[in-house]
Amino acid sequence: MNASTFLALTDVSHPYPLIRGGGLFLLFVGLGFLLGWIYQRRWIPLVIGGGVAGFAASGLSALLPSLGTPSFAQIAGLVASFVLEMGLIYLVISHFQRQQAEPPHESPHKQPFQRQQAQSTPQRHQYQQDLQPGSSSPSDSDERTLILRILLVVGLHFLVMGIAHGPLMTVLGLASTANALVGLYVAKWAPLRALGVTDAVLKLGFGTWMLVGYPAVTFA
Repeated sequence: MNASTFLALTDVSHPYPLIRGGGLFLLFVGLGFLLGWIYQRRWIPLVIGGGVAGFAASGLSALLPSLGTPSFAQIAGLVASFVLEMGLIYLVISHFQRQQAEPPHESPHKQPFQRQQAQSTPQRHQYQQDLQPGSSSPSDSDERTLILRILLVVGLHFLVMGIAHGPLMTVLGLASTANALVGLYVAKWAPLRALGVTDAVLKLGFGTWMLVGYPAVTFA
């Protein structure tokens, strides 16, 4: 007899009553990210759509048979996790925008002809890259860093969500954070899509486990 069946038969409250809502949230967010990596030109709307659908599904989980009443600490942890996520994503995107707005450093000793040539060369270089699918550029590197930092922030906010949804959410946060850190600092050569798909599959796997199994495990 598993923990879920035991709880149902004995009518004992689950230590994390919001666990199934968290599972639904992860399923839709993970699906949005996965579709975003499959259809990369629509990455942003698919990811945002997955997040919105996840919020809605999490709220609708209240229609499922109750597992008990969440504590004040669990509600506070859930709210704090989203506040943390929004704040960190704002900082990450603001930093990226400042970097993009900074003019390139240029030597004051360059002659006018050299400056003109330096300004036109990147344009020709970019045009050549546009003709070569799969080529990389400094802007691609910046975008890779931005996306991995966003995945890092999402993973960090899962750690705080563990207060509301239990240890499985915290383990997912550790795995997602590690995946993003590997791409940022350890294996900078790793394909971004591979890292992104790994992140999405983690969300889908843990989401399914939390929704279907909702094991009554605790941190103690």
